[in-house]
Amino acid sequence: MIERIKGAIVDIWKGACVAVGTTILLFQSSIASADITTEQLNNVLVENAVIEPGKSGGNARLRFRVANLGANNLYLVKISTDIASSAQIKMRMPESGYESVSYVPIKLGETFDAETSHLVVEVQELRKDLVSGTEISFSVEFTDFTVAAFADVHFR
Repeated sequence: MIERIKGAIVDIWKGACVAVGTTILLFQSSIASADITTEQLNNVLVENAVIEPGKSGGNARLRFRVANLGANNLYLVKISTDIASSAQIKMRMPESGYESVSYVPIKLGETFDAETSHLVVEVQELRKDLVSGTEISFSVEFTDFTVAAFADVHFR
């Protein structure tokens, strides 16, 4: 009788361990999905997306990378989000400082890196406060398709 009870306790314990392990794995995979968005059809990878905290009415810098893993050159033409009136892609020019650009070419096998100091994406006229620890959605628009992505809100 005691052996049967011990066996039942061990079985319950094993089941609880499996349930906790599965929950941890599911939680970890949901965290990872906020940092990497893949567009399968065109082989585009949007990763490391972070936006600075900011106040309603202000601006915030959106940092991310876009890897062109596909078979064609791409042209990034627009960044948009529901949390702001607009977003601009800016490039630092040697003599004049930051200037808006209408598109950014991303050659086959190359990466657009808006984490650097010479390429900046500025989200303008925030419609709400951006608080650290939250997440926003944004769209990366190319000439032929759009990729939906997410960015964590925090300082880098």
